[in-house]
Amino acid sequence: MSSVAVQRRVRRRRRIAVFLTLAVLITVIALAVRYRTEERETADYLALADEIARNELIVSQGFRELLVGVSDIDRQDIVDRLAVLSRQAVDLETQLAGAVVTRPAAEMHGFFTVAVSSWAGGLDALGEGVVDVIDQPDDARSVPATFADAVADLSLGDAAYRGFLDASTRLDDQFAQSAHPAVSFLGGEDEVDIDSVVARLRLRLNLAERHDIEISATTEPVPTGDRNGVAILPFSPEFDVVTVITNSGNVTQEEIQVTLRLTRDGSDDPPFEEGRIIASLDPAASMSVEFLGIAIEPAALYTLEVSAGVADDADFENNVWGLVFATNSQ
Repeated sequence: MSSVAVQRRVRRRRRIAVFLTLAVLITVIALAVRYRTEERETADYLALADEIARNELIVSQGFRELLVGVSDIDRQDIVDRLAVLSRQAVDLETQLAGAVVTRPAAEMHGFFTVAVSSWAGGLDALGEGVVDVIDQPDDARSVPATFADAVADLSLGDAAYRGFLDASTRLDDQFAQSAHPAVSFLGGEDEVDIDSVVARLRLRLNLAERHDIEISATTEPVPTGDRNGVAILPFSPEFDVVTVITNSGNVTQEEIQVTLRLTRDGSDDPPFEEGRIIASLDPAASMSVEFLGIAIEPAALYTLEVSAGVADDADFENNVWGLVFATNSQ
């Protein structure tokens, strides 16, 4: 064999050796990168899970405070506070759904997903369940299915979270994790007595649904005096009426009809009428409704009546505001 051929073979062997060495190095590097990536993503997941768990603890504490004080809270406030807690729980569920889950964290994630979704579902259903308990007849012997299902969801969430905590103890020691908080909506050291909660909901009279719309009003110009029970308004070709509608009940009222009726004494003309609709009004909230530019004549006697109300109103006497007034001559 010629020396040239030998040299070529030697060079080829060297190239093969270099190629094999590079292949091994690339494989080792890829495995190391993949391992480091998984390690980093696992650490990120654990940090996110701990953050969500601590926020769930805040939600659970708010829920327990609500149950403890249920005897001192009115119906709508209970529903509204449960709605806020429910939205917070759903936000945390959405946050967890976007997490990158690695192989080492898979078992923990499975338990945590069940816990977080069960808590969110239970709080969402509990709003309707509480109202159903309140509205039950006095002789009811069992809780409504809506309430029972909500409690079952919250209990399932508590059990799944205990599984999450247990799975965290089996995680490789190489993954540093802080001590996750003890989250429980119903169980734990201070276990919620559901039967007691139901009993208190049924006993609270102020939790019964109560509808009551109240109205007050002012005019512009305002009366300058009174003559034999008749208010005197300075002459103006028109006047305004500003009413304040207040929801004195304990439930949000929808589609409240506000009607103004103005009758001129001794006139054959039909009364002037105008209406407004308030789309929604929460308990204890008030809203102004204006009737502007109502035409009037000088030296005339008028009866003004503004009314607002809803079906099943508890006090019809405060649904009407009236004024008998006369205008000065020009």
